[in-house]
Amino acid sequence: MALLEYDTAEEVGKLIVQLGSALRDARPESSRSDETMEETMEAKARRYQNCEQCEASDPEFWADVHYGPRVEGDDMEEDETGLQEF
Repeated sequence: MALLEYDTAEEVGKLIVQLGSALRDARPESSRSDETMEETMEAKARRYQNCEQCEASDPEFWADVHYGPRVEGDDMEEDETGLQEF
């Protein structure tokens, strides 16, 4: 039985060596990096339609997508603090 265990350990060792060399030799599938990928406004709007405001990195754009863009001169009054009264 000890001989069988030795053979198994030896095979596992060979597999680890093969796996290590395969990982060292691996090349990325694409040469494009994530930094060069830019999201279009349409794709961003589609993504924001399907997320909650707390998940959005741009809450003002999220509000524009869900409620429409804010129009200057709305009926809402603002005081000197810049806060809106509802």
